[in-house]
Amino acid sequence: GGLNPKTKTVTSRCSRPVNGTTIRLGMSETQRALLTELRTLQALWQVGAQQFLVNHEISSYEASIVDTDHAMRGQPRATKEGSP
Repeated sequence: GGLNPKTKTVTSRCSRPVNGTTIRLGMSETQRALLTELRTLQALWQVGAQQFLVNHEISSYEASIVDTDHAMRGQPRATKEGSP
C-alpha cells in the first residue's frame, strides 16, 4: 500500500516478519532487521529512493478505534464515551 506507486509502507506486529514479503518489496538486510524492532505505531516508509522510520501520532479517540490488542489483554474493546 502507499500514497503513490513509488511509496511502500511496512509495519510489523510479529517478531519474525515474512521473509518472502520483505524480499518481494526489495527490502535490504538492514531494513528487514529494523522491521523486527518496530514498536506499536512505527513503520518503515519508502518514497522513491528515500527511506524513513515513521512514528505515527494518534489521539486517544483514534487509539480506541485502531486498538486490536484488547482481546489479548482480556479487556473489553474501548468505546467512545456514551457508546455501548
